[in-house]
Amino acid sequence: MKIGEAKRRLSSLNRGNKYETMIKTASIITKMLEKYNIKPIIVGGLSVEIYTQGDFSTRDIDFVSDGFSIIEKLLLSLEFIKDGRHYYR
Repeated sequence: MKIGEAKRRLSSLNRGNKYETMIKTASIITKMLEKYNIKPIIVGGLSVEIYTQGDFSTRDIDFVSDGFSIIEKLLLSLEFIKDGRHYYR
């Protein structure tokens, strides 16, 4: 997937369904990182939300991975905004 396609997909996500939006956002980021052989792992609240099928709710996506500089460049190219150690879109 190219950057333009990833941006389009992120922009088209249904913001009304937060759980689905977060899952699809994580999916797009993970897909984009495949070409760098980086396989991020979802941890924290979203992993619990996935496990409980939405019974637990979170407001962010936490990844554990190596390749921080590559991930940071990718997030910025996908129009995420860096605020301290967090990235928002």
